[in-house]
Amino acid sequence: GPPRAKVGHRQAFVPSPRENPGAFFIWVRTEGAVTRASPDQGLSALTRLLGCDGSVVGDLWIHKRVASTNGDLLQQAQKGAGDWSVSVAEAQSSGRGRRGRSWASPFGVNLYLSVLTPSMTHPAQGARLPILAAVAGAEALEQQQVSVGLKWPNDLIGESGGKLGGILAETANLGRAVIGLGLNVNAERTQLVAGSVSLRTEFGGGWDRADLAYRFIQRLQAWWPVFEAEGFATVAQAWWHRALWRGQFVRVVAEAGEWTGRLDGLDEWGRIRLETVSGEKRLSAGEVSIRAG
Repeated sequence: GPPRAKVGHRQAFVPSPRENPGAFFIWVRTEGAVTRASPDQGLSALTRLLGCDGSVVGDLWIHKRVASTNGDLLQQAQKGAGDWSVSVAEAQSSGRGRRGRSWASPFGVNLYLSVLTPSMTHPAQGARLPILAAVAGAEALEQQQVSVGLKWPNDLIGESGGKLGGILAETANLGRAVIGLGLNVNAERTQLVAGSVSLRTEFGGGWDRADLAYRFIQRLQAWWPVFEAEGFATVAQAWWHRALWRGQFVRVVAEAGEWTGRLDGLDEWGRIRLETVSGEKRLSAGEVSIRAG
């Protein structure tokens, strides 16, 4: 039969290369079991989901607790992890967001996931990856009938206006990148920081984190050849379609000052285009924060 990967105290089947020539072997490293309300199958179910449809993945690490899934996968990339390797955790002790901010990571309720991309044909594409990943995240949720707004450059916003998730993209070796997704899934209000929401607080019920992780990876892989072959324009259009405050007046706060203007879209590098009384400004993600006008 197919080889087995140890998952807690149970066994999970992993397709062998003979049965699925396009798949790499999946390593699963986790500790103990987590008790959750149905229908969350637990993160170990990601092994089965990725193995059942012939997804081409590298290694899969499932952690009970890790400092950061992005940091873990950056280290694994240096040690030879293959393209589309994945690191996922029940909790992070030092979860990171954009510009060095911390990311609240309570145990066993949310999704903390990182994916190692293939080498980029043009390394400059890296600056656009948060936009690509935000589109993939939005589409994964839309498959579950959840609509989100995208706040430039890397936030997923729930229907009530609270922050549902965020993206962190970091440069890895060999022209690759690690894309991290933090998504508030089954957290209660008391487990969330101010200004954040979860799928549970927005819509009620329990949500399957492994299924959401699988859908995100699937959408990221579906977009990758488009991103590489067609460039950024198609990705930017998909992002703009879901953008918060599209065509509206906003206030932009940056280290160099503040501006008020109309959001006019993204340029070819993923910078926001802001039409002000003094002309168009193009601002990059590291500099600014956008707020409703």
